[in-house]
Amino acid sequence: MQEKTLLVDFTVAGRALYASGRGLYADANGLANVTVLGVGSAPGNVTLNGAAVPGGAVTYDGTGQVLKVVGLQNMTQAGAWAQDWVLRW
Repeated sequence: MQEKTLLVDFTVAGRALYASGRGLYADANGLANVTVLGVGSAPGNVTLNGAAVPGGAVTYDGTGQVLKVVGLQNMTQAGAWAQDWVLRW
């Protein structure tokens, strides 16, 4: 019997976080929240795969340089890793 695994690679380049999943395990849970550390300035528009993330779902702490994006479940209903995604800010 073949083991079902899921590996997810994350890459940050510029003002974007890229996620790429591979493997045989299908996770149907949506992505809820993303926290990115080291964001040097307040974000402008935040998008997930080109779709605008509602402004109320985005917070930025300039002192800690932390970007938080919450409530992404509706944008990832097929599963957090069902397809590759890009979060841009």
